Amino acid sequence: MSALKGSRFKDFIANNLSNFFPDLYVISRHKQGGDEGFDIHAKDPGGVDYFFEVKNSECNRLNIGQIIEYKAKLIKKFPQAKIILICKQADSSIKILLKQIDIEIWTFSDLGIPESPTDNMAVKKEEKLSPAEQKAYFSLLKRGSMLVKTEDLSAIRHISNAWAKNILSQLAKKGVTQRVGRGKYVVIPADVVYGRKSYVGDPLILISGLLKENDYFVAYYSAAHVHGLTEQMSFTTTVAVTKQTRSIHAGNISTNFITVKKTKFFGIQEKIYSNILLKVSDIDKTLIDCIDRPDLCGGLPEV
Repeated sequence: MSALKGSRFKDFIANNLSNFFPDLYVISRHKQGGDEGFDIHAKDPGGVDYFFEVKNSECNRLNIGQIIEYKAKLIKKFPQAKIILICKQADSSIKILLKQIDIEIWTFSDLGIPESPTDNMAVKKEEKLSPAEQKAYFSLLKRGSMLVKTEDLSAIRHISNAWAKNILSQLAKKGVTQRVGRGKYVVIPADVVYGRKSYVGDPLILISGLLKENDYFVAYYSAAHVHGLTEQMSFTTTVAVTKQTRSIHAGNISTNFITVKKTKFFGIQEKIYSNILLKVSDIDKTLIDCIDRPDLCGGLPEV
């Protein structure tokens, strides 16, 4: 088993282009576009030209200079062409710069490619996603959010809410999203879908999006974790709510909702957690709750 490098890796991308970009088909490889060095030339059903530069390495400033030079010569022959850079990884400043000059960038993570691709690697097809489903899934991955709603997909793909709802439902049946509420889905990362990692997403990141219109607060052991009172995050997140809510299970993590009386909704603060705003019991309320329900806080010794 040897690593794919150089032209062999570029051939792998070309051979699997329709899996990564369902609307595109390969026209030719290497040295296309005004005799410049784009690796793959493809088209969509509307006849729009796409040129790919493929790097089996991290994108750097030298790559940007090279692709800008290629683009300057390409547009003389293909003025409406789209340019896409595929690379192992890229920092946010490079992504912003490329977006400003109308060049798309897709990293290995975006496409579900392992960091060290090998010659026996193949794009997994057991999910049997339709072209529209594949396009929707990879668009959601590139969006970078764990939680997606029907209207989000509708806006991203410029389709009706009804069609977006149908696609998300089909993606859930095929294991690449998971329904966690009415019209709300968790997007399963490509590494999980293709069996390279187990799902270890942080369920706290989902809470705000799921419950922002409801009365809730992160409680008990989970609140203690948010406040830094525990070193280890539990695989089960506990949230207090006023209305009975079905538990959520995604991979090896769970979110349990504990129904409590409205009179217990005090001592709640809003706290920034991983760039999102969470409603969480403050430290004093967390200690009171844990004493009241030690079974939800790891037991009396933990309390």
